[in-house]
Formats: sequence, C-alpha cells, structure tokens
Amino acid sequence: MTATLTLFTRCFLTCAFVLLSACTSKVNEGETTEDSAGGKAGCVGLGCAVCDLPWGGQLPSGQSVNTGFAKELVECSESCDSFKAVLTCKEGKLEGKLASGAVLTDLSKVAKSCFKKHCDCNHNGTLVEDGKERAFFRSASVSCPNTCTDSRVLVCVSGSMQDKLQPATKAHADNYKAANCNAIPCSNCNLPSGDAVAHGPTTNVTVYSTRNVSCTESCASKSNIIRCNNGVFSIADPNTFRFNSCAPPANCAPCALPCGKSILPGAQDYCFKAAKPTACGLTCLPERKLFKCNAASQATDAAGVAITSADRAAYTNFSCSEKAACTGCNVPGVGQVADGTRVPFYKTTAVECGKSCLTAANQVVLTCSNGEFTNKALYPDFRFGTCKTDCTGTSVGDRGEGRIVGEGGGAPNSVCGLPWKSGLVTHNTQIVAFSRSTVAVGDKCSNHKALITCNGYKGLWSGGGVYIYPTCIEPK
Repeated sequence: MTATLTLFTRCFLTCAFVLLSACTSKVNEGETTEDSAGGKAGCVGLGCAVCDLPWGGQLPSGQSVNTGFAKELVECSESCDSFKAVLTCKEGKLEGKLASGAVLTDLSKVAKSCFKKHCDCNHNGTLVEDGKERAFFRSASVSCPNTCTDSRVLVCVSGSMQDKLQPATKAHADNYKAANCNAIPCSNCNLPSGDAVAHGPTTNVTVYSTRNVSCTESCASKSNIIRCNNGVFSIADPNTFRFNSCAPPANCAPCALPCGKSILPGAQDYCFKAAKPTACGLTCLPERKLFKCNAASQATDAAGVAITSADRAAYTNFSCSEKAACTGCNVPGVGQVADGTRVPFYKTTAVECGKSCLTAANQVVLTCSNGEFTNKALYPDFRFGTCKTDCTGTSVGDRGEGRIVGEGGGAPNSVCGLPWKSGLVTHNTQIVAFSRSTVAVGDKCSNHKALITCNGYKGLWSGGGVYIYPTCIEPK
C-alpha cells in the first residue's frame, strides 16, 4: 500500500512538473487567451511586455528604434551622428547601444533629437556668428600712400575663423584681425602765400611768383612746375613761387598819351614838350613828363590824376634828342659827325708797310662838341680823318690793308667804330654797352649789359650788334 502510494505520488509530481513546464513556456512566448464568448481576452507572458521610451511612448517587446541620441546637445567640435543610439525592447527591458557598438548604461539621458551648439567666433574682439563671414584687414590703419586693400574674407566655422577661399591657410586668420581699416590721407602742401597744392607725386602743378600780372606781362613768364608728395614739395625752396594761381588784368585796352604813344594798363612812358632842348648843353629832362595807364585804360599823370587839356596841348613830342640841340663837326676826308662823336685824327694819311697808323705819335682821338673838336688846338699837326698802311699783296700771304709785316706779322691795322657812332677804338679794346637805352618798370639795366670787344681785323664788335647803347636808364 505504501509502495503504491509512493509510486502515485512520484507520478503526480512528474505530471505536474511537465504541465507546469508547458505553461511557463507559453507565458514566456506570450499567448493570446480567449474569453468565455470565444473572443480574444489579451496576451499573457513576458513576450507580451512593452518598454517605455525615454522621451515618451512605448516600444513593443522584440522591436528596435534608431531615432534616439545619447546627447541632446553636442559641442561645436562634436557631431550628432556620433551619439546616434539604437534602442531595443527585450521582455519588457529597454536596452541601448551607440552606432559604434558601445552599450548605453543610462538610458534616461537618451533624447529623441540632437542639436549642435551655436558656436560663434570672437575674432580679436569682433563677434562673428557661426556660419557667417566678414572681411578683416591686416592693419587697422595705413599711412599715405598706402590704401586699405590688404584684406581677407574670413568665415566662422564652429567657433573657429578660417579663410573663405583658402581654408587650409591657417595664418590668414591670425594675420587678418582688424575689423576696420582707416587709410590716413596724404597731406597737401602749403605755399608761403597760404595757397594749397594737392598731393600728387606724379602730377605737375603750376605755381606762380605773383598772383596778378600787368597787361605787358604773361603768367607763363612768372610760373614754375612743382609736385607735392605727402606735404613735401619737389623743389627745395618754394618761396619764390608763392601762389597757385595767376591772372591777367580784366582789362587790357591801351591808353593814348598826348604825344601819340599807346601804352597798356600798368605801363608808363614819357612825352616831351620839344624834340630837343632849347640850347646845346641842356638836357631833355625839363621837357618831359611821365604818364601812366590805369586799370580802367585811362591815361593819368604820375600821381594818378587824369590828363588835362593843357597836358595834351603841351606834351606832343614822342621823343627828345639832346644832341639835336648841338651842332655837329666836319671831319676831313670823312664828312659830318654828330655832336659828342669821338673821332680819330692822324698826322699822315698813310704810313709805310710794316708800320701802323694807330701809334701814339700818329693818332689822337678828339670829341665833337657843338661844332668844334675839343682840344683841337693842342694837336695842330693832326689834320687828317683817315690813314692807311701802304702794303701790297705777296706770294706768302695777304700783306694788304689791315696787316703789317715784320716779327709776328698779322697784327691788325684796323679800328672799330663805337656802336653809338661817336668815336673809334683800336683792336681788342673792351667797352661796356647796353642792348636797351631804357627798361620797363621792374626790369634792371644789368639784365641788358655786356662787355664787348673790338675785332680790329674786321672792324666789328662781339655781341652780334645788339649792344649799341652807351648808357641805360631805369625808371624811378
């Protein structure tokens, strides 16, 4: 009996274990049960469990999602793709791995979306938004003649500036840090008058020694060319040319003087009462009067008073000759010469070949003074106005007039007449002469003065026949 009971008990336990094992297997797989009416009542077992997702919602057991991220906000240097996660629901338990295979231990931090930080750039104090660009300069200021052209366009990429066109050139971001550039302008030059000359080292600028010229002058004659380079003139001393502009008078109509002369505004000239002094020995100075032409083309006297009818009636002569009041002199063999003329006189009319007419024993120079030669009584033997050397030509050269024979032959035997026709001088004589007898206001006689030399062989003066006056007068 006891043995039978024990066997039964063992059989029951075995059967119960088999039935329980079958039931547990169904629960783990998940089994759908039916209600009393034959409809589905639900799922029973671990296989029917679901998992709660970190961002909300549920994930059925056995399924996976790859829309999660291990970090919701990554650094500028990081990528969201590096934190992409795969979540899987296993028997009600949520598991997670990164795309790289690393297991996630804290699924509560897994987010449905991922964002990258907005990483702006602070480039030498200038804020540039991430992804934005702007130009930066090498220098914050440049001096003349440089300009603000040395620049680069830099882009902010995740908090780091880089060259837009050459990203690999790292030095550009370090060398171009000035957000703005100020080009210091070049300085103009100031003339002594206060006038300005614009900067332009290759530009010619005309400057003038005067701001206004008379009708008888031109601005071109008062000009010079200079340049200005950043406040410095191209000429060392600009004091002579003080002005940057010059203009002629608005009116240059001439004035008619009583003697018929026509002068321009700003000019002056003399008219005379008579063509000669009342007597020999007197000058023309008492006979003359100075007249001017003003800016309105009105003739005035030296004091600026308008010409009177009395002036017009009195000063009618264009010029006055002091010598015209004196009588000229007659030179034997030459003819009449004007008063004041210096004339050589000779003891003989000819000398033998090899000798000169111009020796001190044979020649003397006398001056005509109102019809008579001064000191003529002291030289009674000097009666002839001409003298020549009696030479003839030979086969060895010219031995004719103007040359003598002997040691060092070829010496001149000719003279030069003074340019103003008042006497003769010997070969190589030097005299001071002028090309003008008077000069305009502001001019100097010294500008028209020369030392000329007599060429006895030709009887000509150096200077080309321009210097023909013995004196020159500068107006007061």
